[in-house]
Amino acid sequence: MPISIDRPEAVLFDKDGTILPFAPFWTTWTATFRTALAASDAGATGELDGPTRGNGGLLDWPANTRTASHGASLDVATMATLQERVVALLVAEGSAPDDALRITLDAMVHADVAAGALPVTAHEGFTALVRALVRDGSQTAVVTGDDEERAIRHVAALGLGAEIRVVVGGDRGLPGKPDPSTLLAACAGLGTAPEVCVYIGDSLVDVRAARAAGFGAALVYVPLDAVELPAWSHEADDIVRCFRELEEAWCGHTGRSA
Repeated sequence: MPISIDRPEAVLFDKDGTILPFAPFWTTWTATFRTALAASDAGATGELDGPTRGNGGLLDWPANTRTASHGASLDVATMATLQERVVALLVAEGSAPDDALRITLDAMVHADVAAGALPVTAHEGFTALVRALVRDGSQTAVVTGDDEERAIRHVAALGLGAEIRVVVGGDRGLPGKPDPSTLLAACAGLGTAPEVCVYIGDSLVDVRAARAAGFGAALVYVPLDAVELPAWSHEADDIVRCFRELEEAWCGHTGRSA
């Protein structure tokens, strides 16, 4: 569909599922995390089951929409919140609190190493869009529930460290989305007002955080390989299926390399 939102002064992006495909990074991360937990004293934890199984577990994401299930931890949680939920689950299953924390942290380290070895590749057209926006005078930032250091590494791996000047991660000690705090922190870092900003995410918490922050618009990115739109996508101001359409609508040119 044609994009109906005028080019804003600043465009802020969610990371996982928006800039980067939700798979393969989180497929590898969740599989390694579950395997490490199962190999620990805690044993297998069925409540963690995900990806593609569609059972609503803490780590679930459905293949049909190519994003995290709304309400699952990978949708709403910072990594610290995910850690807290897994520790609580292990304690409920009989682990001592100290053991549950140790096991969870060890499993997260294993998952970070495995997923961190994968190449970082953006959705088609994203890097060209960012460069075109900056060239035409708009600012850009990333606001993510993932840890900030990893988000900065991902931005650098895409070759966009100069264009994306502000990165706000979920480990800043601010409430996570849908609370607007991290989005407002990014606006402050850019020196811009929320009402002249657009936020592009792939989840309902992204849309609601942008609304709560007073952003000019909230867009939802749904990749072209998604079989269906998320049930909540009507809450966004517009739906983006390809970043090239944004480049054409906002910057008036396409055909640049991604």
